[in-house]
Amino acid sequence: MTSPSVGDDAKSSACGAMAALAADKRHNKDRIAATEGALEALVVCAARGGDKTRANAALCLGNLVEDHITNKSLISQLPNFFSALASLLRTGSDKARWHGARLAASLGMLPHLKEHIGGTEDIVQELVRLARNGTEEATSSATCAIANLSDSHPKNWDRFALAQRGFSTLVD
Repeated sequence: MTSPSVGDDAKSSACGAMAALAADKRHNKDRIAATEGALEALVVCAARGGDKTRANAALCLGNLVEDHITNKSLISQLPNFFSALASLLRTGSDKARWHGARLAASLGMLPHLKEHIGGTEDIVQELVRLARNGTEEATSSATCAIANLSDSHPKNWDRFALAQRGFSTLVD
């Protein structure tokens, strides 16, 4: 999926197919995560694909981490993952940003990831911006991500409070 000779439509279709498989059963999530290069390719597609490819890659990553602690850890350890997530939240289509926020919300449930995600200023800024100005789905996912990342984490509470009017966004 990362080869320049593979067109964006084919990449989008591959990401969409994997997203469907990852949504279906746990063993599918395990098999995708165990496939050499699959997770890395999804991160590249989420960061640099066309709109549909980025959205499908983010959907797949979100499906892979849903109710799967091991996959949350594997994906969060990939080189460039957090910069790809920040880029997706900042420049993705509405659908890509929604799935990116959903991914951040799921990852933000793990205590050891709260600090890393909350310490990535671009992600904090973009989640607050989405909570204020996103589509209904993106706003809901971004608000959930902010809640998960701030829960039992005073440092993240402060980070979100300082970002773009932070928590006033949630009560405006």
